[in-house]
Amino acid sequence: MMNCLVSRLLALFTPARRGATVLLVLLLAAVIPDREAEHVGDRLQVALPLAGWACAFANGEGGAYALRFAASWLTVHGLKNGLGDIPLNRRPGGGLQGFPSGHTAAASFGASYLAQGCLQRNPWVAGASVIAAGFTGASRIEARAHDIWQVFWGAMIGWVFERAFRRRSLRTLWQRLKDRIARLTGL
Repeated sequence: MMNCLVSRLLALFTPARRGATVLLVLLLAAVIPDREAEHVGDRLQVALPLAGWACAFANGEGGAYALRFAASWLTVHGLKNGLGDIPLNRRPGGGLQGFPSGHTAAASFGASYLAQGCLQRNPWVAGASVIAAGFTGASRIEARAHDIWQVFWGAMIGWVFERAFRRRSLRTLWQRLKDRIARLTGL
């Protein structure tokens, strides 16, 4: 049963079908009967990272993707809970835990992977996924759940965790750090 589900998932994310599959996911998230912007943003903040994970799984990177996503989620919620009642953490519509926007972080994370790791051959759908992530952030502002800076930093966190914390990126960063220390110390 599980093998059948996995093989069907992999069949949806063959290189030839990736663009159509992602476009279908985005369209479904946007046209489900309740089309109020806030609710479309709620669906996109789930659909984008799940589509990204499915594609990462098809690329053999599902585990690393899930770990980076979990790290970004923990960072977002650690900040929301750790910042207390400082003005940066206040929501425009009232309440706390506004910094950063978790919806935007999740959507940006998924859109970044889709655009860079899945849809390089389909720039139109890659662009649509990035626009969908932007729409998610805008929906949070319209709903008065976040201000523009909370959305901006949510987008940055999602993007940075998706792009920067890859095994190759970390190796390169570590090598540069070692090279710089060697130059500074003369060792």
